[in-house]
Amino acid sequence: MSVAKSSNDTPPSKEEIYQAFLRSLRRRRGFGIVFMQCPPAEAKRIIGRVHQDLPQKQIATLTLTEPIDNL
Repeated sequence: MSVAKSSNDTPPSKEEIYQAFLRSLRRRRGFGIVFMQCPPAEAKRIIGRVHQDLPQKQIATLTLTEPIDNL
C-alpha cells in the first residue's frame, strides 16, 4: 500500500497512512489480506482503532515474528 505523493511533498503523516490503510480495508469484499509493518506497541493501538473505525468488518491479525523475504 502506498500513499500518492509528488517529489515536492513531505512524507505522509501517520494519520494519512492510517487513513490509506482504512480505505484499503473498506474496499475489501469477502476475504482479503492487508499488511502493515509497525512496532508491536503501535500495532495494538492501530488494531484497536481499526476495530472502532470499522465495527462492521471481521478483522483478524497475524503477527509475523521472524523476517520474511518473499511476501
